[in-house]
Amino acid sequence: EHEGETAADEVIPITPDMMVPASLSLLDLVNLFPSNRRFFFVLTGNDVTHTVWYRDLDALPMKLSLFALFMELESVMIRLISTDQATLHGCLSCLSEQRLTKARGLCGMKYKNETDHGLLLCTTFIDKKEMIWGHPALRQRLSFSSTREGDRFFVLVENVRNQIAHSDSIFDLLTRSADLRSFIGSLRKVTSQLMP
Repeated sequence: EHEGETAADEVIPITPDMMVPASLSLLDLVNLFPSNRRFFFVLTGNDVTHTVWYRDLDALPMKLSLFALFMELESVMIRLISTDQATLHGCLSCLSEQRLTKARGLCGMKYKNETDHGLLLCTTFIDKKEMIWGHPALRQRLSFSSTREGDRFFVLVENVRNQIAHSDSIFDLLTRSADLRSFIGSLRKVTSQLMP
């Protein structure tokens, strides 16, 4: 310590742009990380209680938040496909015989009687995507610039779901904060477009 120096000469003050409220949702926190800031101080009431780093988003709370978005999307897909019996039947006919056979097998184990709605509930996420993709009126609701872009989106959703289910890092697939932001934005957009 040099004579005449004070703590203020050495300490960098915490400014408002370096803090986030403890009540901020994780999905909204993602949007703050493209800045040059590697971490934020977390303000709980009037106290700075801890820090949050970008790497903290690869933990269970964030993964559960993403999984909730996946479940919301799949729920919206189910509601859209089962809008009426004709749409449901038309969508099921878009599946390959192999996928229908798998759904029938599961439906037979889960339900007493096989119904179109029971079959729908026994399909995978990708099956539901194929049903929407194969039904012209439903597919028209999506604003992907190409089939390839739509396929990439749905494959990424499935892959991130698998990463979360196996407790693997989501950063293996969403390597940059921009990737994670874009992915969350796309999830919300597609869910909104498919709302019946």
